Amino acid sequence: MASLPSKLRRAEALHRLGVSFPFDVGTCVARGFADLGAEEFLLTGSGSIVSVFTGESSTLPPDYEKHFFRIPSVDELIDELDRRQIVVKQLTFIEQREWQGTFSGVEWAQSLSDLRFRSMEELLMEVLIQSIEKSSTTSEERRVSKLRVEHG
Repeated sequence: MASLPSKLRRAEALHRLGVSFPFDVGTCVARGFADLGAEEFLLTGSGSIVSVFTGESSTLPPDYEKHFFRIPSVDELIDELDRRQIVVKQLTFIEQREWQGTFSGVEWAQSLSDLRFRSMEELLMEVLIQSIEKSSTTSEERRVSKLRVEHG
């Protein structure tokens, strides 16, 4: 079954933010096409991929990591959040329509409880994206603050 376009956009955003997951046999990968969205593939043996849209087989190009990104599993996302010291305390399926979670480990975790997504993976990817963006913003603020002190 093909992923939601919004899920593919978040997986691509993680890739652009430098989060990588292994390209193992049986995992889902995708390739973005500018304004057209992304096409999803299943990675089979020997560097072959099968389109989940058309069923056509092809071979991953040698520089595939530049053009393709992984669609992470729930397990991989939880492991990555854990590595960043964000704990998934609870995941709730609300009215069999949307996923919502409770998280801890960072001071802004409470703000994450307002997030709701159609898939659990999207919710976890969004939490990971926000953690990276907040982390880089905080790092930049510290760097600018340090520069002000040193040059002030």
